[in-house]
Amino acid sequence: MLSVIFQLIQTNMDPDILERYISEHRMHHFEGTTGVRQFEKLVEDMGYTDGQFIGRHGILNFLADNPGAIQALIEWIEQSNVPEWEENLSDCLQEKQEENEKE
Repeated sequence: MLSVIFQLIQTNMDPDILERYISEHRMHHFEGTTGVRQFEKLVEDMGYTDGQFIGRHGILNFLADNPGAIQALIEWIEQSNVPEWEENLSDCLQEKQEENEKE
């Protein structure tokens, strides 16, 4: 899990600091709503707080300032092999839309 977080934050931060932070804040998993809240707290504690880029959303501010994190997420999506995501994205492609308009 930490390797994914390090990839997202793309930092040369001392891994012990992040490990200690996660341990001290009892962030033992990053799943579901709890995981989103914990990640939000992490990025806010890293300094991504109110209104730096996008309103009062720490995660959005973090992503706006760190395009490498967005790229890491896109790569993760690509590697996840979720058929529903592929189908939904396929439905959004211009060629597919044009075919549907002709029918």
